[in-house]
Amino acid sequence: MTNGENQVSGASATTRASWNEMEEFDLLDKYLTARNDRSLATDKGIKLKG
Repeated sequence: MTNGENQVSGASATTRASWNEMEEFDLLDKYLTARNDRSLATDKGIKLKG
């Protein structure tokens, strides 16, 4: 392979999350509710529920 050639094998595309406007409002509402819930508070943010 010379310096002018591009290596395609091993390259991966990044998949991004996407949502519509209504889902965005739902996500923001859930985030703000969790943010104000003291039982989910940590030193660095919000606990993950898993």
